[in-house]
Amino acid sequence: MSEEVAAPAAPIEAAPAVASASDVLAAEPAAAESGGMDTAATPAADAPSSWSTGLSEDEIGFIGNKGWDKSENPVSEMLKSYQNGERLRGVKADQLVRIPELGNEEQAAEFRARMGVPEAPDGYESPSLEVQGQPFDSSLFAAGHHEAGLTPAQHEAVSRANAAVLENAIKVEFDAKNAKNSAEKIELDNEWGPVLEENQLAARRGFETLEFAPEVIDALENAIGYKETMKLGALVGRMSGEHKRGDDKSDNSNALAFGLTPDAAKQQIALKGGELMAAANNGDKSAAAELKRLNTVAYHS
Repeated sequence: MSEEVAAPAAPIEAAPAVASASDVLAAEPAAAESGGMDTAATPAADAPSSWSTGLSEDEIGFIGNKGWDKSENPVSEMLKSYQNGERLRGVKADQLVRIPELGNEEQAAEFRARMGVPEAPDGYESPSLEVQGQPFDSSLFAAGHHEAGLTPAQHEAVSRANAAVLENAIKVEFDAKNAKNSAEKIELDNEWGPVLEENQLAARRGFETLEFAPEVIDALENAIGYKETMKLGALVGRMSGEHKRGDDKSDNSNALAFGLTPDAAKQQIALKGGELMAAANNGDKSAAAELKRLNTVAYHS
């Protein structure tokens, strides 16, 4: 009978060592410090990509604050932001101007240059204007407009507006003067009564004796009024005795406004209005004053 040999028993594994309490307590602080996680060193953040090469730390920080660095294409994001800014402004960046701070001469000079303000008043091209049919030198406004920083277009617009205001002011003054003279004429006519025509002739002769040109009489009338001017002329005429010389109706060269009726003034205009107008246009102030006086009597009396 054969003998059975028993198979060798499997080796008995050693039981895992049981950690002592002191070992556990010693291990806990280390685990707490590592957070229970792998304590291998974390790799440093990636260095800036090629898109940021050459940028300063402040510029890279600005891009980071905007979140553009998180994009796959930061440059594209920056361009989109720039384009959106232009759309919101409605103009390109090179068309923007900065309002200068008060008292900042450098900013003010830059602003004026960007707006097209000339460097000096003579840099404006002043428009050709007329006031009361006479050429008006709008360059008189240039110094003030330059000081105010007006652009050439603004200089022209304001010059035209000023000329229009001046034109209207002269008309208002002329109408007021005519109204005043008309009232004084009625008053004087009533005062002189039956000697009206004689005194009117005396006034006219008196001014002829004094050799007062029409513009001188006009200036006198502006200063003291129609009534007092006529009285002065009549006084001189009577003192010189010229009023007794008679009135030569054919002597149109002496036809001053004083003593003329509206119909007589219209007749004078018909006879020599064209001649007076031509002379006035050539700079003859006496002719201009005479024409103005005849028109005043003919149409504003």
